[in-house]
Amino acid sequence: MTRIRLARRTRRAWLASHISRRSKLLLAILGASLVVIIGGLFYLGGMVSSGLVSLEREASSEIESTKIFDRKGKLLYEILNPRSGKHTPVSLQEIPIWAKEATLAAEDVSFYDNPGIDPVGIIRAALLNRLHGRVLFGGSTITQQLVRNKFLSFQEASSPSLTRKIKEAILALEMSRRYTKDQILEMYLNEMYYGNFSYGVEAAALSYFGKHVKDLDLAECALLAGILQSPSRNNPFENFPAVKRRQESILDLMVKAGFITEAQAASAKAEKLTLREARYDIRAPHFVQFVLDQLWGKYSEQFIASAGLKIYTTLDLDLQEEAQNIARRHVAELSDHSLTNASVVALDPRTGEILVMLGSLDYFDEAIDGAVNMALAKRQPGSAIKPITYAAAFEKDYTPATVIEDERAVFTSEQGEIYLPLNYDGKFHGPVRVREALANSYNVPAVKVLHHIGMPAFLTTAREMGITTFHNDKYWLSVTLGGGEVRLLDLVSAYGALANRGVRAEPFAISKIVDSQGNILFQQTPVLRPVLGERGPAIAYLISDILSDNSARIPSFGPNSPLKLSFPAAAKTGTTTDYRDNWAVGYTPELVTGVWVGNSDNAPMKRVSGITGAAPIWHDFMEFVLKGKSGWGFQKPEDIVEVEICPLSGLLPGPNCQITLREKFIKGTEPREVCSMHSTYTTYDSFQSRSWKETMDSEESQEAQIVEITNPQDGDRFVLDPTIPLRYQQLELAVDASEDISAVTWYVDGRPIGTIDKRPFSTFWVLKEGNHFLKVVGLRAGRPVDSQEVEFFVSLH
Repeated sequence: MTRIRLARRTRRAWLASHISRRSKLLLAILGASLVVIIGGLFYLGGMVSSGLVSLEREASSEIESTKIFDRKGKLLYEILNPRSGKHTPVSLQEIPIWAKEATLAAEDVSFYDNPGIDPVGIIRAALLNRLHGRVLFGGSTITQQLVRNKFLSFQEASSPSLTRKIKEAILALEMSRRYTKDQILEMYLNEMYYGNFSYGVEAAALSYFGKHVKDLDLAECALLAGILQSPSRNNPFENFPAVKRRQESILDLMVKAGFITEAQAASAKAEKLTLREARYDIRAPHFVQFVLDQLWGKYSEQFIASAGLKIYTTLDLDLQEEAQNIARRHVAELSDHSLTNASVVALDPRTGEILVMLGSLDYFDEAIDGAVNMALAKRQPGSAIKPITYAAAFEKDYTPATVIEDERAVFTSEQGEIYLPLNYDGKFHGPVRVREALANSYNVPAVKVLHHIGMPAFLTTAREMGITTFHNDKYWLSVTLGGGEVRLLDLVSAYGALANRGVRAEPFAISKIVDSQGNILFQQTPVLRPVLGERGPAIAYLISDILSDNSARIPSFGPNSPLKLSFPAAAKTGTTTDYRDNWAVGYTPELVTGVWVGNSDNAPMKRVSGITGAAPIWHDFMEFVLKGKSGWGFQKPEDIVEVEICPLSGLLPGPNCQITLREKFIKGTEPREVCSMHSTYTTYDSFQSRSWKETMDSEESQEAQIVEITNPQDGDRFVLDPTIPLRYQQLELAVDASEDISAVTWYVDGRPIGTIDKRPFSTFWVLKEGNHFLKVVGLRAGRPVDSQEVEFFVSLH
């Protein structure tokens, strides 16, 4: 190890460059104090000596592996204990010099100089952390880390007490006395946790690169060393950019320590790394990783593996495996539509227990980025977010009978950008009641509702219901159509609040933790919180009643869509722009299930919507779990009343209303006004007729003009909607022309896009990003008449 020891001088120079003269004085004072403290440690050692065991006996003792079980006691995963002999130890001679040096540079560059603890390192870390204002550097040596993970009990390692720190220091000093530095380093490299169920550098090399550690190069060694700091955060399969940055910083540290040259570091940084994931004896791997992440937030990662714990979880493995089989079958049926992946989450809405968490079709399939947990990935939800918009609106005294005009509407942002929402089918549907608008997933009414209630009300409701990804208030109206990203787990939880009568149950995965002696260390109880205000149960019931109303959604989905089950259930789908994501989320009072379908790399599918992609998976899973078991329906709260209304106006029927229906209301919000829309002598004009008449009246008032573009206006700005297929995002081009104009030709950016010879000479143009120039040329008595040119802008955001 001469090569490593020669780096001492470089390390000292680096330290000197980072600490001021004043800090050096403080360092000297603290160093002298530490001499006294270290001497006192041996005296204080007598206080804890009764609790110390010999290193030999501690090293040879057998400790039961920690096991993770599903809710029925089925083993999901056994966390292998390095001391049990189930990992693959290798000698220090088989480990490349770069693996050793990268580890030393990252974790303890003074390893071969310090006596097992590093007073200078502790002071340096404290000073640099204070300089940067946050914890960036640790003070524990490799020997201390090994002691903490190998020789302290589970409870001791997790304790921040002074006694534990003293014991750790004494054991580190004692270990350095009994073992050589090479022996300690060999133990460390063989037993530390490298993430993804890999203990020791040999297991890590096989897991991440599919090769033995002796065959690793510099770049690969530096990457493995970077994982040690936090295996759960530095996961190459889930957060490779962050791991790559960590690798590069370690290469820089190796240069500063004198281990490698700058040229070697540059070459290693430029090397393209190829990861190859190894398979493990594990069931429900995404869920297991989710559980481990939570455990590692509470306890030492190494000691989770060494404490002999029994982790009882909420997962139902039978349901998990059935969800996977159903999802695989349906995705395979759509394989010719550029669809590769799906995710399923199921919760008990009454408790928040996670029953199913299928993060992908196959955790080990690299072609679909299978290791990425799509249940936790942030994706655009499309129309699946709309129930939250209407729940917020019901808090503002909207009702299922409130009538909204589904017609062309233009909204202008504070920045002057114009937004023209369109419906998925490219049509407008005239006056529609909220029940019809939500059940059929009409976009324009949802945008109008959000515009009316305001963004703060929507965001407050969304966050209360469990959406954790709406971090700022900069969203605009397109958020109600899926313009903001959400996690499948959060969306399912939000729907769970509707299923549970306006009470949200916080999702959880770990129900109980028992230690090796049978003592219960942790037991979870449901965390319940009312949402949607004082009328929460009634609001949740109305949303559930609409989403379970198969008759109301027939215009968009037909009478026998996958959303119709053999028992009462509420459901909603969502589809995003260019079919990059589609969703189906639905529930009964005892089960809420969400399905995401798409590609992990965000590649578009070929015409796969929520109703054709995600909904069939949702349908089959819900039928499997609840068929013949569910019949509860949604319990109607006492403050819900039913009233006869006119279906066109949403008001109480008048004497001439020939058709009526019964609608549900929260008591006190039912209509008081009588419908005056119908009479004996007049009929109600259709929406299309009224729009045509308004257009014609406008034309008559402008006869004196020759050719003038009326839409768009000069300087108008338009924003592409991320939730609507591009072919539906069309701009209406409108013109006023005098009576003697017989035809017009439209030009965009100097190119003709069409000639119209019938009034009102309007046409539609599919929006494209960029700034554009529009002109129309009319034909008058055989001669062209030009309009003035109009400039407008189209942006993505």
